[in-house]
Amino acid sequence: MPAHEPVLAYYTRTLAQSASPCAQVGWESLTIQRLRFHTLLNAIDLSASNLRVLDVGCGLGDLYPYLLELAPQAHYRGIDLHPTMIAAAQRRHPQGHFAVADILDWPTEERFDLVIASGTLSLRFATEDTSLAIIERLFELATQAATFNLQTPAALERATGTSLHCGFWHVDPAALLPRLREITPWIVLREDVLRSDAFLTLYHPGTQPWATKAFSPLERAEICLHRGEHLQALHWLEQDPDAAPQARHALLRGVALCHLGGADADALAALTDAFQRAQSHPETDPLSTIEAAETLLHFYLYADDLTAARALVEQLDQRSQLGPEAPERLLLPLHEALLHDDRAEEAQTLEELLDDPGSTWHMRGARALALGHLDAAEEALHNALEHHPWNGAIRALLATAALRRGAPERALPAAMAVLDHHPRHDLCRHVALSALRDLAKAAARGDRQAAALIADAAHHPVLGSLARRLHPQPNPQT
Repeated sequence: MPAHEPVLAYYTRTLAQSASPCAQVGWESLTIQRLRFHTLLNAIDLSASNLRVLDVGCGLGDLYPYLLELAPQAHYRGIDLHPTMIAAAQRRHPQGHFAVADILDWPTEERFDLVIASGTLSLRFATEDTSLAIIERLFELATQAATFNLQTPAALERATGTSLHCGFWHVDPAALLPRLREITPWIVLREDVLRSDAFLTLYHPGTQPWATKAFSPLERAEICLHRGEHLQALHWLEQDPDAAPQARHALLRGVALCHLGGADADALAALTDAFQRAQSHPETDPLSTIEAAETLLHFYLYADDLTAARALVEQLDQRSQLGPEAPERLLLPLHEALLHDDRAEEAQTLEELLDDPGSTWHMRGARALALGHLDAAEEALHNALEHHPWNGAIRALLATAALRRGAPERALPAAMAVLDHHPRHDLCRHVALSALRDLAKAAARGDRQAAALIADAAHHPVLGSLARRLHPQPNPQT
């Protein structure tokens, strides 16, 4: 199973660092997870009396109860590479049938009407051929259809967080279709659900798509927000008066108002209401306190109200509500904003709230870099990487430190590694462009190492055009 080790490592981290079941399997929210389930389950008619469904990469098994809402008579089987995921799935859904298995060498004679892989192919396996082999195996195990979603290049525009993890497989579905047609000519491609996802269903002859249940107005509002349809989101919120007392209703209204009107009083009132409701009813309200606090914090940061942002974090600390997700979702963004505002002493107080040594070193390194203490910054950031080797933000700061040291030969590769996963990372773009200019000057003086680095950058999807202009390769015909 060496080819799958990066994927296993990714989910080991999400399990350890997240309290929300959605976040533990890498999804943004329950509604978006259910939207993907809904779209994939649209693949076939679910009313058959002996319907058999295989969930490949089942994670915590959350497709199981959703399937039973639509098809109570269905027979479900879930498999996953990760033993901890399977153990948790069996605890959460004791009536479900779960097993640790690798789809590529699972010794089963069973066949299933529908084989689903929700998010399973979002991560990059050892090679693209491995991912294609998985798709072929999904189809082989299905009697009617195999259905799955992929991350498209548009997902990079919505990339959040700082994690490089093992890398996501961003694929143009149109480029993939010729390979899929070698498996079956009967293919449905949907790109109308989420900009970040392509949904593909591979059919055996004679099987037709079939529609399933609709979403509640509150769920429709959240889907509209993910699609950037903010006025339509407000419309759906108005259609669901029963959900108005819920914290999520207030949160979605606040987010929509922020996009439509910026940091205004109505948006702040809605987000504050959501946070207070989530705090007051953690047992009965599905919105987590951390999720509500994160949205409110970013409102304050957008409004440049760092005092209110600090007060929010201090309130959570006093109530012991800073959980394992707090460093990346709350403390690091506020720490960065304080440093940007030349408030290093206040930033230092946030470091004292952390139990995670990796995040503590990360913050210390960022503060040392902001103060110009390059030795201390690099030492702290390297310590942080020992705890969080997948963290792109730490690598971006190390690239910045290398550039400030006058070492573009170290800064450029470090920045390029982050841009491979986060092509819109502004800091790494700046570092890489500055390093390229410095290396171009060195190459013009005959520095071969500098010329080689620029030649490598010439093939980079983000930096390639600039690298080719700065150091054009000689024409072989002249």
